[in-house]
Amino acid sequence: MFDDIAGMEPIRRLNGAIESLDNRAAEILTLHAAIERELDLAIFRQMPHPERLHGLGFGHKVSLWAALNDKPDDHVSKLTVVLLRLNDLRNCIAHGDSGQKIDASVKRLYDTIPKVTALPINLKIVGAFVLGFLHPMTKEDFAKFQIAVKQRTALLMSGDKS
Repeated sequence: MFDDIAGMEPIRRLNGAIESLDNRAAEILTLHAAIERELDLAIFRQMPHPERLHGLGFGHKVSLWAALNDKPDDHVSKLTVVLLRLNDLRNCIAHGDSGQKIDASVKRLYDTIPKVTALPINLKIVGAFVLGFLHPMTKEDFAKFQIAVKQRTALLMSGDKS
């Protein structure tokens, strides 16, 4: 119907991109944006004038967080790998990669997360893992958190969704 109208090719490309959007895109992009905001806060917390920092991309923020962090190298490198793989996954979505390539990127991301519950790794667990590094808890709060995770896992494994 519109094939004979000059200038329709850009509209066809746009429509094609929208129609081929992976059904996981919203969750992946939301997680990436939320984690980037938490990364910003973790960086800003260590600076006297964070309002002076502008224009950094995600990879630069990861490097800056790593450079500012006084934790052991293995601690920092674990989170760095997770964050960079999350960014790779985000880029797969942003560039319209195939479902197969997105699946491979999801697997690479999940493979970086240690198995700490009986539940399968998912994006929420990735987010919790990242936040645990960016905003460490006190020992007391972490003990409470571990109890809550065990209780929640038991509920979910039993089929209770409350």
